[in-house]
Amino acid sequence: MLQTEAKDRATDLYVSNTFTSNRGGQNDVFRLRTPHGLVLLEFRILNRWEAEVYVSTDILRGWDGICKGALQPVGSYVYFIRYKNIEGKRRCRKGCSFVTIIYQEIPFA
Repeated sequence: MLQTEAKDRATDLYVSNTFTSNRGGQNDVFRLRTPHGLVLLEFRILNRWEAEVYVSTDILRGWDGICKGALQPVGSYVYFIRYKNIEGKRRCRKGCSFVTIIYQEIPFA
C-alpha cells in the first residue's frame, strides 16, 4: 500500500486584487480564497476617503460592491484582514493592499 503525506499545504490566504461586480455570474464578489481551517477575525474594506464600505467576520461572505444599498463607483479600495492561519498564527494584511472594482457591460443575446 502506497502512503503519501501532504507536506506542501497552503497555510495562508489568497487575496485577489480585482473583481467585476457586474452581475454577470463570474467574479462578481470580492472574497477571500482560504485554506480549510483558517479563522477570519476581521475583514474590512474602505473607500479612498477611508469610509468603511464593508465589514465581516464570516469567512464565507464576500463584498459584492454594494454599500448601504448603492453600487460603489469604479476605483481602488483598501482592505484590512486579520486572521489566524491553519497553524494558529495570527496574521494581518493591511495598508498597501488594494482591490479594484471593474464594471463591464454584459452583452444581451
